[in-house]
Amino acid sequence: MTFGTWKKLLPSKYSKHPSGIGKDAQRDFWNDAICQAFPHHPDPLVIMYWVDRLHGLRNRVAHLEPLCDTVVMGYHRTVARLLRAIDPELAQWYSGVSRIPEVCRRNPLL
Repeated sequence: MTFGTWKKLLPSKYSKHPSGIGKDAQRDFWNDAICQAFPHHPDPLVIMYWVDRLHGLRNRVAHLEPLCDTVVMGYHRTVARLLRAIDPELAQWYSGVSRIPEVCRRNPLL
């Protein structure tokens, strides 16, 4: 599934409902099914924030926008948090194989 699809399926902030979470269909879909994809984080608004943030980065890359001023480690942490919400072991694996921290430490842009 693409980030765009997840973004549409996840409930967003919706101030008209007492829970503050999404429209009825999105909220019900979260409660009935999608929450099971993220068993280690109960807040759909946080999950939506992370997915939205990564979707924005994905769009910047797809549209060949410059990323030189991007705080790459922030996105790296967002990926790790989203993976941890799915499975802590998956996040640990990602953190172990990702070269992003090493490359950032070398600061290749200076």
